[in-house]
Amino acid sequence: MAIRNCQFELTTGCEFFANTTPVGVSGGAAKLSEYTQPVWQSAVVTKVGYATGTLAAGASANVDLQALTGPDGSTVSLSTLFGLYIQVTSTTGLLTIGNAATNGNPLDFGAVTHTRTIRPGADGSQGPGHAVGDPSNTGYAVTPTSKIVKLENTHGSQSVTYILYAGGA
Repeated sequence: MAIRNCQFELTTGCEFFANTTPVGVSGGAAKLSEYTQPVWQSAVVTKVGYATGTLAAGASANVDLQALTGPDGSTVSLSTLFGLYIQVTSTTGLLTIGNAATNGNPLDFGAVTHTRTIRPGADGSQGPGHAVGDPSNTGYAVTPTSKIVKLENTHGSQSVTYILYAGGA
């Protein structure tokens, strides 16, 4: 269940590569490119983790940024989040990010109650995903009271499978 050969590149844009998809996750390697925010000039990503799952219609999950799975299968606990990428890896469902009831992290949404929705690709393929990043180079604080990213399947009748990658310190 481990991601192997992970790297978090901060070059002319933000690119996150996971060269091997974890066991049980459909689809190939994740890649985020052409990130529209300014480049992080001095961000030092020292930890990379992921979370994956399948949500039934109407179900939700709270992803704890202080309890992610690391490349070697160990638990990764972030105190600062520099970048996050979430992708719908199924061909069905709608995944809404944000609005955690307790200990929510606002990411770059402006407030904990704000949300974004991502979906599979228009042709029924995996969706393009959603990227979160802090161009200020300081990252987002991850504390016991701001560590949860809520993921909710807002589709009325279809399940959704997702993978979330996070890089930080």
